[in-house]
Amino acid sequence: MDKSIGTDESGVIVTDGLVLREITLNENDRLLTVLTGEHGRMTVLARGVKNLTSKRAYGLTPFSYSTFEFEKKGEKLRFHDSNVKKSFFDINDSVEGFALASYICEAAGECAMENNDESELLRLCLNMLFSVENKLKPVHILKAVFELKAACVLGFMPDTEYSIATGRSLAKGEKRYAFSLEEGGFAPESEFENLGEALANCIIVPGSVCNAVHHVVTSD
Repeated sequence: MDKSIGTDESGVIVTDGLVLREITLNENDRLLTVLTGEHGRMTVLARGVKNLTSKRAYGLTPFSYSTFEFEKKGEKLRFHDSNVKKSFFDINDSVEGFALASYICEAAGECAMENNDESELLRLCLNMLFSVENKLKPVHILKAVFELKAACVLGFMPDTEYSIATGRSLAKGEKRYAFSLEEGGFAPESEFENLGEALANCIIVPGSVCNAVHHVVTSD
């Protein structure tokens, strides 16, 4: 549900957020895209912080998770101060890890809405950045997990409980399954004939893929 951004009497907004993107405007100023749980995606002007010696610039780089203070000026938000909670600095040690982390932040910036509760998306991004930084899984697996879980957060969760062919509980342990993007679910090999012509538009995957998708979509 959308909600307006609240401020205290001084017009200052205090919120935790992840820096997704920064754009250099001129010699001293940046334009930040910040993902927050309570207020969704926020676009913030940070004046006088381009100089790397500026204490106020600490924590404003992408992959930094901080408690921010933003000042609302009319319809615009201006950076006031920040306190870093977690900086995923070690992501920069790997080119592949950096590329994936950048992709995660870019995708989140495109998917998140302004003035909207994006707590689930923010939590997903933080968990993924932690996984990338600590190399918990190979990059290609983490990328697939992020995309699938992000789809679930955005309301496109595939059905791994019931067969798209019969509507009955999805049989487990079969060697192959048909996955339909249109129907958003699976059918076991024993029910392929029930799909009829629709089977031609399905992707045939091994049972391990169906199990992996079920694990990802049902896991916290």
